[in-house]
Amino acid sequence: MASKPAHKNDQPVIFEVVQQAGNVNELVLKPISGAEAFRKYSLLLGPSLNKSGNLRGMVINAKMRYVYNLSGNVGNKLAVVSALINIYKELSRAQAVWNSNAPASDKFSHITMLTSAAVLRSVTSIVPTVASLAAMSVEGYAMLFSAVTGNRSGDAFAKELDAAQKQISEIHSRQWDGEVWYQVINGTVH
Repeated sequence: MASKPAHKNDQPVIFEVVQQAGNVNELVLKPISGAEAFRKYSLLLGPSLNKSGNLRGMVINAKMRYVYNLSGNVGNKLAVVSALINIYKELSRAQAVWNSNAPASDKFSHITMLTSAAVLRSVTSIVPTVASLAAMSVEGYAMLFSAVTGNRSGDAFAKELDAAQKQISEIHSRQWDGEVWYQVINGTVH
């Protein structure tokens, strides 16, 4: 059973704010505060421990360590909220499946696929965010190049980057669409 896709514009703006805040927290606040708070800090692994296996002597800025710890706690809560928001966005589809004449087992598998894809979409939402931040940064330099030199190639490159970033976001949305997953699996099985 094909159901109506959830539209981004039908959702309250606060949903997008929460999801983007979580990504900014993980990409900006936590790494910067970690680098300022600890003697040795890895973007992938976090703070390095001393020979005793703790942080004694590794903290160089207690205030930034507090910000780092707080951003970690906030980030965990935002991740859960983001997953719940993505599940909420699938609610209209799930209700349509629930109200359909399909057998109970089909309803269960369909709704499970919708919610699973929503959670995965939430977890992987960092991909379009990173693409967007990188594109914005490079676009700024490209437009600055055009402004300084008078050569319009920087502006043209900025437009291409913007289009590529939008395409990445669109692909991400389609990739983690539970309805598509369900239709492919259901078509393969039946």
